Amino acid sequence: MKKVLIIAAIIVATCAVYKGYSLREAKKAIAAEEAAPIPTMSLEEAKTKVTDDGYILFAYAETWDTYGKKVVRNLIKSKKVAAAAGSAILLPYAMDQALDEEANKAFQEQWKGLKIPKADNYPALLFFDRNGRHYSTICGTYMTKAKPSKVAKLISERMAAKRKQDELMRQAAAAKGVEKARLIAQACNLKDINRPDNYEKQLREADPKDESGVVRQVTFNPWAFVEKKLKEEPDAVLAELDTMLADPSYTDDQKQVFCACAIGTLRRIGGPVAAKRMSEYARKLESYGKDTVLGRSAAIAEREWVTKLTYTEGWQPEALPRDVTPAELEGELPISSPGTYTVIFKYQRGPHALFVKAVELYDGDTKVAEDRHDGTTGEKDNKNTYDLKVNAPVKNPRLFITFDMKDKRDSYGRISIIKQ
Repeated sequence: MKKVLIIAAIIVATCAVYKGYSLREAKKAIAAEEAAPIPTMSLEEAKTKVTDDGYILFAYAETWDTYGKKVVRNLIKSKKVAAAAGSAILLPYAMDQALDEEANKAFQEQWKGLKIPKADNYPALLFFDRNGRHYSTICGTYMTKAKPSKVAKLISERMAAKRKQDELMRQAAAAKGVEKARLIAQACNLKDINRPDNYEKQLREADPKDESGVVRQVTFNPWAFVEKKLKEEPDAVLAELDTMLADPSYTDDQKQVFCACAIGTLRRIGGPVAAKRMSEYARKLESYGKDTVLGRSAAIAEREWVTKLTYTEGWQPEALPRDVTPAELEGELPISSPGTYTVIFKYQRGPHALFVKAVELYDGDTKVAEDRHDGTTGEKDNKNTYDLKVNAPVKNPRLFITFDMKDKRDSYGRISIIKQ
């Protein structure tokens, strides 16, 4: 109890000395400060004072976003934020989302000259150069947990990136051909900064044959790419993706998109062959950056989507292919010395029987035995055993099974290998 009283006394004493006020006066002063209008100036006045550091708009929704307004007030009055912003003009941007037609027209006129984009969420910082081009946005958790010191650091980073971009574009203006294209590409690839105006036109004019490779790299649109690929045949998609993965022009981030697209394509195909390739693309995806969003998703996709046909687990619906492509039986197979090995398929459960067309044995990449006939196992068995005659020792046994399931793959069962 004594400890509580001491803490309470400290709080009272602290509040009481707020600007020399009593506790009651301090409360009124704090409330008045929070209700006070955010310091601002008109855009017209700002245009007369703007420098190469441009403008930063502190955006929030006027009518309902009281939290955002509080964040903006604290940041725009922060000395750390002001120091980080240099000579940039700091302007609060109160978006009234319930304006009538006349008021909205006046609001638009007030901000005429700045093409103000919509942020993903608010409050947000919107960065513009002195000519009114929007070049960056800070929003999301950076702003909802906005500490002036952290926001100031972000402002410094964005403005430094913009100055670097301006310098690269100045160098590009004095260069020609492939060198010019490469400088423009560097300006386009700066983190968290929007690309320069007319960058694509300048790139294509500088390097019309794309000798540098940067034109296809910079103009790549992952969303349009994925949408287009969904309409194409899977084999054609995968072939093109492999070609692009081998192209050094593309960045690691772009190659992660290619791998993700490949995994999605294989997911649509289904079956153990697709599953094995899906694992390969998951490993590639991870190799281009483990700590990115896509890099971290590789292990999850493999865990959730890759169900393999294994000797120990047998077959299940996800492990059965949609076509008659041979599926490899993975695991440690009991095949080594010469002799006759019988592969037995035994149904356990599920509404569908299992249909097999062939079993092939390979030693590495060399076929050593096969048995081709139509066999079935379900409520009744019919020719569900396959004999493989092996004439020489097998060092690396690999078993491939051709199923004929079509769209009826809801089946579970075991696979046995017995030497006669």
